[in-house]
Amino acid sequence: MSLRMTDDQIDQALLPLNASASVKWRIHDKKLQADFKFADFHQAFEFMTAVAQVAQQMNHHPEWMNVYDRLTVQLTTHDAGGLTLLDFQLARAMADLRQALLHPESRAVQTANTPLPDALRAWVQAFNSADLNAMRLCYANDAVLWGTYATQSIEGRHGVCGYFQQVFDSDRQVQVHVLSHQIRHDIGMQIGIGSCRFVSQENAVEVSADARFTFVWRSVAGIDQIVSHHSSVMPVPKIT
Repeated sequence: MSLRMTDDQIDQALLPLNASASVKWRIHDKKLQADFKFADFHQAFEFMTAVAQVAQQMNHHPEWMNVYDRLTVQLTTHDAGGLTLLDFQLARAMADLRQALLHPESRAVQTANTPLPDALRAWVQAFNSADLNAMRLCYANDAVLWGTYATQSIEGRHGVCGYFQQVFDSDRQVQVHVLSHQIRHDIGMQIGIGSCRFVSQENAVEVSADARFTFVWRSVAGIDQIVSHHSSVMPVPKIT
């Protein structure tokens, strides 16, 4: 069981957590609390789905309330009777996921010229070679996928493979190129955020679309498998 933190330890842990986070965490009713705002309900739900996968792997779950584009989160460790390092670790993961969702281009990320991490490279190679068996090995049995243009999430490896089977069987010859990426290692998992470009052939014309992505890999016996994968089209910058 994680040890309950003292008031001094909590104050010290809040400083680095809030130093780089655009959403500030505070202590409310002896819990760690933050208020998030998103573009719409879809984006809020996308964030909550990604957080749920991380929380499940940590076996540490938030208390939250969502109303349309707003989300209030409270963290505490019930079996310790207060705040522990688990709460601050989950808060840090949530800050990273929000940054990846709202501003994938704003962080200091590695570019496509930098070699991809093994797990991300394996996924790119499986996609670009249209290798369904290799793609199957990339995902865990309980994986969740929200595809780039999908209107709902897909649960389970079988469903994920069905999604990619449709992509591979199309005549569009879709290829993906990673534009930027950043990998965070934490608690037996990796969180990958970044941007990519999908290029396809449609009616003999090359078409491209930029997207942002979030991967969550779970490491079991030295094997990394995707447990959560979200991809969404990058918004077009407004001209003012």
